[in-house]
Amino acid sequence: MPLPLSRLRRALGRLLPGRADWRAMGWDGVLGALASAALLTLAFPRADLGGLVWVALVPVFAVTRAKPPRAARWLWYLFGVVWSYASLCWFNVTLYVNPLVLGGIVLLALVLGLWMLLFGWAVVWLRRLGPVHLLLVPMLWPALEYTHLFGELAFPWLYLAHTQHGVPVMIQSASFAGTWGLSFLIVAINLLLAEALALRFGRAASPAHWAPTVLGTLLWSALMAANLLLGQRALDRWNTPPTERAVRIAIVQPAWAQRDKLAAGEDPAIERDLFALLIDQLRRIEPGHTDLVLLPESVIIDFFFPLGSRVRLADLGQEARRLHAAVVFGANNCALRPGADPAADEIWPSDLTLRNSVWSLDASGEIVATYDKIRLVAFAESAPLVSLVPGLMQLTLGNLALFEPGEAAAPLAVHTPRGPVALGAHVCFESTFPNLVAEQVRSGAEILATVTNDAWFLDTAGPWQHWIVQPFRAVENRRWIVQAANTGPSSAVNPAGVVVHRSRLDHRTTLHADAEPLTTLTFYTRHGDWLARLFGVFSLAGLAAALWRRRSLAGHFPRTPP
Repeated sequence: MPLPLSRLRRALGRLLPGRADWRAMGWDGVLGALASAALLTLAFPRADLGGLVWVALVPVFAVTRAKPPRAARWLWYLFGVVWSYASLCWFNVTLYVNPLVLGGIVLLALVLGLWMLLFGWAVVWLRRLGPVHLLLVPMLWPALEYTHLFGELAFPWLYLAHTQHGVPVMIQSASFAGTWGLSFLIVAINLLLAEALALRFGRAASPAHWAPTVLGTLLWSALMAANLLLGQRALDRWNTPPTERAVRIAIVQPAWAQRDKLAAGEDPAIERDLFALLIDQLRRIEPGHTDLVLLPESVIIDFFFPLGSRVRLADLGQEARRLHAAVVFGANNCALRPGADPAADEIWPSDLTLRNSVWSLDASGEIVATYDKIRLVAFAESAPLVSLVPGLMQLTLGNLALFEPGEAAAPLAVHTPRGPVALGAHVCFESTFPNLVAEQVRSGAEILATVTNDAWFLDTAGPWQHWIVQPFRAVENRRWIVQAANTGPSSAVNPAGVVVHRSRLDHRTTLHADAEPLTTLTFYTRHGDWLARLFGVFSLAGLAAALWRRRSLAGHFPRTPP
């Protein structure tokens, strides 16, 4: 039976903000939410004013404190949508690839805003528990960040802690608590400042009202002091030069424009010219000066490699022999499925398996091992939800949706002249998954390496927002981490999270870094995201207590659900 139009209108009215909700939000509420969105956007690259994160949430915390519950929730959603879109609008530069991107980014912002809607709903309830909300609300934020690690739509991007990538002393706690501890501290300080402002400019606050804020100030000050003190001690220990065991790595950034790479896939002459530039760059490396050459993602421009031509593989093998060094590079890994006939006149996509892989060549130019990318980029390499609509997959993704995920987060075997090295290789945005990288280290990775092609995003904030996770992966696992990016930034970061080398965008260059293989396992590496899960348990317990309290008091006070 069709749903009557009046009933549908009433259902949407309860679900979406109406005129009364907008009036309840008020101009002060809207401006407060927009101010927080602007400050938080500036805290991340490209502006990269990380210090702003310590006050960025104060406006939205302050204005929602005095609003009706429903209005407060929608103000948090407004903040989340505007912040998400302002921070990710650089995706729009890929319109030259697919015009649907423009609407896709708006949809992505609307979806990411739902996390802030949920956060705002929880804040309303947790405030009913009294001063304990000063502890529970900051726990909730990293618990929600943690959920971004899971599912086909996983997108662990723009974590609050990432804004501190340029302050090594601040991020040393990541070896114990991951990014979650620092995100907790950031939200706690923002919330405390908002509470202090509300009391300072509110109506006749008594000393009893000030007590939790004063206690919170003392507690968070002590926690911040401990974080800085212990951070400095860890920095002194790990920010040291590598020993003679270090592997000499040449990090190659060819700076191929993405338009040229796309054209090279159609025109063999353009592909030859691009690869000739890469070989010329490799030949500028002197033999005996490097043990490992690291090249970016998709450096062999052949969708069906290695089923297609192996000429480029032979070229890279020749350079490995000349340099007497291992070569690690990114390329597709296309193979026939079991049972497919290689002699058939026509090969169908269903006969193939296609993976985005990292390849390892030894000094003789022979293939040693491959690593297959596990976390595929939604709507670029995989097609979650899109495949449910007939014809939409081909319209939006074409053959890109053929990619399949790898199965094991095992280190890549690399045979260097100094001996074998277990390389924790990851492709593109896999570096944003701390749990994946930690699993590689638990499996024996001694050095971490990211190969990526962020040329899609031109000279925007995109490549820099991707890069800022590098110091955190280094500190979390106490490993050297190197990144080879097609157009940059390429880098080498030591186990203390200190940037040793970093390139500019769109600059053809080769960085030389000495990275020492390490085998130490940190607390975070061994136990993973324990703190985020603990925060989630406490947050859920607090929400359950608030809901139970509302139910137990329902008979004594008027019912005003948020």
